[in-house]
Amino acid sequence: MPGYLGEAAALAVYQPEDVVTQPAESRNGASLCKRFLGEVMVAGGCVLCITAATALPWARADVTWRSMLFETDVGLGIFTFRLTDNPWLAAALISIAALCMAGLFWRRRAGSIAIATSLLLLGGSAAYIISLIEDAYDFLGFYRQLLEFVRSLPMVGPLVESVIRERLSITAFPHVGVFAFVLSTLLILGGGLLIRRRHV
Repeated sequence: MPGYLGEAAALAVYQPEDVVTQPAESRNGASLCKRFLGEVMVAGGCVLCITAATALPWARADVTWRSMLFETDVGLGIFTFRLTDNPWLAAALISIAALCMAGLFWRRRAGSIAIATSLLLLGGSAAYIISLIEDAYDFLGFYRQLLEFVRSLPMVGPLVESVIRERLSITAFPHVGVFAFVLSTLLILGGGLLIRRRHV
């Protein structure tokens, strides 16, 4: 009888401990998985950011002329714009992304570094997009001056101007580099939040 009482006492002592430790271990495993996923997202976002900054076009402009003989569009040129057109800004953003990847080894601050990096990258990309818009306005100003010069030509000026306005077409739109860069910053931000939550 005392032996049975001793075994029952032992079960009463150790059973609650086992029940408590199992959920703690599962929570720790889930937390480690979240951190690993966050690190993968940050690393992938940094690689995509560097690729978008160095190899992908950010904007494209197509210049076409509507032929009067064949009524078809004749391409006069395709112009692409890359972040490397602004070498200082490109070098700064690439360096920030590289430092963010290195920051993954600083385990206690990796999440904060990734979040700060995403904000800096968004600011840099916004600065480049603003510069593209300013260049577009400068080109439109040059185009208007060209039309005014053509209009000032004696006799044929107004006719030539109307033909240019009717036949010349310039279309500009964002390219894959913009979307890839935005996606990379979102990956870095999401990964940083996952890593940071791991330490909260």
